[in-house]
This record gives sequence, C-alpha cells and structure tokens, in this order.
Amino acid sequence: MRIIIIETCYFGKNSIRSDLFKAIGKKYNLDIFFLSFESDSCKDLNIFPNNVKLHKLTFQSFFNFILTCTRSNAIFTFNIRPLLIGFILKIVFPFTSFYPTITGTGPLLDSQKFLYKFLRFIYPCIIKKTNYIFFHNSYDAKYFKKYLKKGKYSIVGGSGINLPKDFPIKINYSLKNKIPRIACFSRLLVDKGIYHYLDATKKIIDEFPIMKGNVFLAGYFWNANLKSNSVDPQYVANWEDIGGAFLGKQDDKKKFYSSIDIICLPSFREGLSNVLLEAALHGCIIVTTKSPGCIDVVKNEAGITCSPRSTISLYRAIKKAITLSESEQVKFRKNAIKNLKNNFSRDKVLKHYLNILNH
Repeated sequence: MRIIIIETCYFGKNSIRSDLFKAIGKKYNLDIFFLSFESDSCKDLNIFPNNVKLHKLTFQSFFNFILTCTRSNAIFTFNIRPLLIGFILKIVFPFTSFYPTITGTGPLLDSQKFLYKFLRFIYPCIIKKTNYIFFHNSYDAKYFKKYLKKGKYSIVGGSGINLPKDFPIKINYSLKNKIPRIACFSRLLVDKGIYHYLDATKKIIDEFPIMKGNVFLAGYFWNANLKSNSVDPQYVANWEDIGGAFLGKQDDKKKFYSSIDIICLPSFREGLSNVLLEAALHGCIIVTTKSPGCIDVVKNEAGITCSPRSTISLYRAIKKAITLSESEQVKFRKNAIKNLKNNFSRDKVLKHYLNILNH
C-alpha cells in the first residue's frame, strides 16, 4: 500500500506529524510532498524509515507527483491548500481514498472576503468527497456535520502531547505570599486577542500594583498574515511603560512554562491550542476564551473562560485567576491533567489515526 501526504511546509522532527508519518512509514510506503521545503530540513531525513520519501512539490516535480498519485491508495492532508489539492486529486483519481484533517477553520466560517466566501461554498463538496475526515475541535465537526457521512469522521486531540510518568508539581501562589506570574504566549496577531490581553492587564496592574513586573507577553511579531491582523509594536511598548514585560520568542518552552503561574490565551478561534496543552502539562492555571479550539482544552472545569473579543470579560477572568484560593488552584490543575490523559495524549492521537487507516 502506498500513501501520499501533502503538506504546506516542513513540520519539524519533534512534531506529531513526524511521529505520525514515522508510524505510517513503518507499515506502508509513504511519499510526503511539501509546498514549501527549506534546504536545512534535509538534516532530519534520517529520522524516517527508508520507505518514506520527502519531496518538494514544484513545477519541475509535478510529473513525478502525478505519477506517484496514479500508484497510490490514499491521500492525507492537514491544511487548507493541501486540502484543495487533495480534493482535485480525488476527482481525478476517484478510487484513491481521501483522508483530510481539519486542523482549524480560522476565518473560513465568518470572513466576508471573497476567497473565504468561495471556500465556504465549495467546502461541502470537498467534505462529501472524503472517505474519512478528522477534526481538531468539536465546533468544526458540529458545523460540518450535515455534510458528513455517518461514522466517517471523528474528533482527535489536536496534535496531542507527550505525557510524562510524573507531572511537574506547581507551587500555589497568592497575592500576599507568592505573587502570581501571568503570561500570554502566542504569535502576536490581532485574532489571538493580543490587544485585549494588553488592555485587560493594564486594568489588572492599575487595580493590583503588586502585579507590576509580573505580567508578561511572550511570542514574536508575525508579518506573514494580512497587515490588519498584525499587532503594532508601539502598542506593546506603551504597555511595557505601565509595567508589562515583553519576553519575545521562547525557545526553551519547559523553562518558560515552569516560570509562569497563569497562561492566558484570549484567541478568537483555534484549531486546537498547543499552548494550552503545554500550559496544562506544566501545571499553569489557564485563562482562555469560550472559542473553538480553546474551550475544548478547558472543559470539565480545567480553566477559567471569558468571552472572545471582550476586554472586560478577559479582565474579570484574569482577576479571578490571580485571586484563586489554593484549593481552587489544585482543582483546576487536577482537572486539566485529567483532560490531557483522557483526550490529548499523543499516543492516543497516533493510535486513532492508525486504526482508521488500518481499517
């Protein structure tokens, strides 16, 4: 059996994509075609079995790509552009199985831009062509349910997360004895709720001056999206002037999460947030929105939620977080770990993909 995977870009040797592709490659012949592939990624090729081949999809390699498709039994995709390519291939090669993963719909469902309106129009056609479809959050699955074949879809725990035998122990905080350290960790984009976080924490610092120097923003300015979605660096600088601290990109995530008590992600929408999964793993109290891909992680009282796009609602959620009693902190952490074990274990995610493929 030969399988094709179409990817937007190289995913990194430590991602669940790599783990999934290695697992598939142990049993099947696998060709992975990237729309973008950096040359320094070749150093990771030795992590894959010999029957896994990585290619950059270009005009020059297009003939080889089509030839490979004629010999393949299944196509996997994980992003919008590969999804569209996979849909076209399914039409051209109808006997090839099509297994897309909807990692997140982003602005697809509510944007009024022509491109997204067009995508909303053809998405039902795409979904009806699938043999089986995976979703990263319950909202997207519910939204597209009417187009789905019965029993031919499921919700997987995002990218999943590696769970240790023993979870880190977090020391409880309090405004009197151990001042809580709060951080928002994200690409600096408008739809990640960055402006709402900055404005809400200004109110927190004003009301609780002791929090000055204990409120952080981590991440990096992201210019690949539309300019209207980019955060103004001057806005961040003004926030620093009143007591916030911008940390920039965090390469040592374990060290970062270990130093933070409360992680805030006021995103408007996610596929499924890896930041929240990692925060829960390290014992951080989670503050996030009731948005798709965020609410999935904090269900069953595993975090504090607020309304998306609302500074006041976020301010109230952060205020609640920094004033939690020790018993409330313990409850949130225990519930978060329980959710990780039940829904987001990387082993369970991998097993689910392989079980569907093997059937």
